[in-house]
Amino acid sequence: MSALVELRKEETERKLGGGCEEVGTPALDRLVECSIRTHTGGLIRGLEVEAVGDRLIIRGVADLFYHKQLATRAAMDVCEGVTLQNEIGVCHS
Repeated sequence: MSALVELRKEETERKLGGGCEEVGTPALDRLVECSIRTHTGGLIRGLEVEAVGDRLIIRGVADLFYHKQLATRAAMDVCEGVTLQNEIGVCHS
C-alpha cells in the first residue's frame, strides 16, 4: 500500500472514532465500507466492499444517484490512489 493510502487510512480511523473497527488493524475495504455507511447515513442497501487485486469494488443499491455519488466520494476520500469500481445500482423503491 502506498504512503498516501496509509495516511488516508489513519485519517479515516481517527474520524470514525473506532466505531467500525474490528480487532486489530482494519483492512482498507472495511474502512471504505465504514466511511460509506457514515457519510450516507446507511442509505446504501446491501453494501459490500471487495478488494480485488489493486482495486476496490463497491456494490449495493441506492434510491437516488445522489446517494451513489455520496458513496463514491466517501470511498475516494479513504482510498485515494486506489482504483475504485462503483457497481452501486440505483433503483427507486
